[in-house]
Amino acid sequence: MKVCQFLSAGTGGLAKHVIDLSNSLSVGGHDVCAITPVESSRELDSKIVHVDIKPEKKIKSLLYTFKLFLAIRKLNPDVVHAHGKNSSVHLARIKPFIRAKCVGTIHWHQKRERDFRGFEKMDGVIGVGPGVFGPLKNKSRIVIYNGISEIQNFDMPKSEFLESWDLDSTLPMAVAVGMLSRGKGFHLLVEAWQGVEANLVIAGEGPERQQLIGQVSELGLEGRIRLVGQIPEASRLLRIADLAIVSSYKEGFSYVVAEALLSKTPIISTKMDGADVLLPSEALVPVGDVGAINNKIREFFSNPSRFEKNFKKLFFWAEHELLLEKMREKTLCFYKSLED
Repeated sequence: MKVCQFLSAGTGGLAKHVIDLSNSLSVGGHDVCAITPVESSRELDSKIVHVDIKPEKKIKSLLYTFKLFLAIRKLNPDVVHAHGKNSSVHLARIKPFIRAKCVGTIHWHQKRERDFRGFEKMDGVIGVGPGVFGPLKNKSRIVIYNGISEIQNFDMPKSEFLESWDLDSTLPMAVAVGMLSRGKGFHLLVEAWQGVEANLVIAGEGPERQQLIGQVSELGLEGRIRLVGQIPEASRLLRIADLAIVSSYKEGFSYVVAEALLSKTPIISTKMDGADVLLPSEALVPVGDVGAINNKIREFFSNPSRFEKNFKKLFFWAEHELLLEKMREKTLCFYKSLED
């Protein structure tokens, strides 16, 4: 089976998902090609045939769709797998004119029916969590959680890492990872850290960095919070963390949630798709509620062992279900089911 992974545009977790799935399929001995932005091509396995279609000014440009049709006709795959709303729209337009089975993955919750138009025309739809399907009428669907490759140990003990950033190594450490964008809610997390006797390490880069630094200074939290920038394989930080925190307004199924569970690190998360189904109710807070975030963090650090007990079964489940190999095998089975 020849599989073509297609992403018209996207960064962060979306691009990571496409790269990871493509590489896993390729390493597993499958014939893979990828139509993705040129930036992602550097991280693709050397055996993968990569095609870069330069984006047009209009996201849903018909010219882009035509270029996609020409590329797929030349590649001649058995399955084309589109990731995200815009990719599904382009693929849906050319579906009647290609022989390949067409699959779309929904990566986050969409509220408007028109956002599902492309997915309605797919032969099959994958959701990264049970809550992302919304008003989708297409019944050929399956939930496949984001899979993670093995997370390596961090290259120094927690105390040494904290001291290297001039933080109090006698205090516990919470970690938040992601692009420093408004949607990740890091500004809410910084505000919620007032009065918390613990260190907060935020790993990532993005347009909100200077604003967050200013907010930390304004609140007098320089001795408790560090923005450590982009750290290679930042998920390794979760191995030495006492707590992982996800403060986003909206995500499909957060990679940080998956990485924390595989690292056996408890999580506090806003009630987003995926997290609201997987995590214990005690670990969830309303989206955008600074007071609730603050209260939950204080509750955790006052008695972490009681909190951690609620995660034992979930850690065991994650060891078997949130692996990259599991995601690959479930995806392949879904592809094959569409051929029957």
